This record gives sequence, C-alpha cells and structure tokens, in this order.
Amino acid sequence: MIGEIIETKRLVLRPMTIDDAENAFSIWGNKDSGKYLSDPYYKSAEELRKLLADIKDWSDYQYIAEDKSTGDFVGTCSIGPEQEDSEWGFGYCVAENKRCCGYGTEIAMTMINFARRKGAHVCSAGVAKENIPSCRVLEKCGMHRVSESSFRKSGTDKVYESYIYKINILNKNKNRLFTKEPASRFKW
Repeated sequence: MIGEIIETKRLVLRPMTIDDAENAFSIWGNKDSGKYLSDPYYKSAEELRKLLADIKDWSDYQYIAEDKSTGDFVGTCSIGPEQEDSEWGFGYCVAENKRCCGYGTEIAMTMINFARRKGAHVCSAGVAKENIPSCRVLEKCGMHRVSESSFRKSGTDKVYESYIYKINILNKNKNRLFTKEPASRFKW
C-alpha cells in the first residue's frame, strides 16, 4: 500500500519507493542494524530494488524516515492490519548513526497514531527480548508487554525470544492525537 506523507516535529515519514533501496539496505543488509529484524539480511541494494519493484501492491505501509531539517536518512518503518482489521502491527529500525536521539520513540508514536487514524483499536509490536532499547521505546510510548513469543531471523537458524507489546488506542475522537499520558488507563 502507498501511504500519505506524515510529518512530526523532527521527521518526515514518506512512502518507501524503489529509489530508497540504498538507504534501506544500509539497515536491512547490515549484520548489526538488521540484527533484530525478522527479514533476512539482504545481500545488496539491487536485491532490495527487485523486492521493492511491486511495493505499491504490498498489504502494509512501508515508510522511510528522514530528518525534516537536513533530509538525512533516519530509518525505516512499516505498519499494517493483522488478522483482524481492528489490530495493527508495526515495526521500525533506526540507522546506527541516528540512535539514542529519540527518533525511535518519535517513529513508534507516529505509527501508533497512524493506526488510530486508520480505525485500529489496538496497536501491537513484537521485539526481541535482548533488544532492550526497543523494549524501552515501546514502553515510553505507553505500550504494555502482554505475552512472550519467539521468531526466527529469516534466512538464518537464529531464533530470538521475544515480547509482544500492545496498546489500546480506541478513541472516539479520531482527530485527537494519541499520546502516552492516557495510555496508563489501559492495562492488559
């Protein structure tokens, strides 16, 4: 699916295109940056270009995050409905040189708000247990750990124990942005 351009205080999230293969590869093909992604380690930007050729037909929204003031690449994120349209799941990855600057939290909050605007009642994200910074980001966004699971890094034998985080985002006023303050009311 092709989504709209979303602006936050510091970021522009725009739909990913085939032209973003190099930037996406810098994360998705990197053994450190892409470590906790369930996707395989891609071998080249060209491999990603082939994959992204039909991105408009994908069932989820893929975004590139860029710094609003400099245009620098910050990361990638994706979001889409799960088995039920009322629950949407998302994932994100921040470029190594942009970590520890609050971008992960800003991207995650933007994805939660995007899901709410699309009519979702619940937003979820899975994260490897050992990926403590991402666990903290999700908790900062008001998400709650609701279960444990595991996933295998595609193309490898590596299995990660993981947590599933969720947040209730049902809100009758779809024009009001969801913030972490009311999230404390929703316990799982």
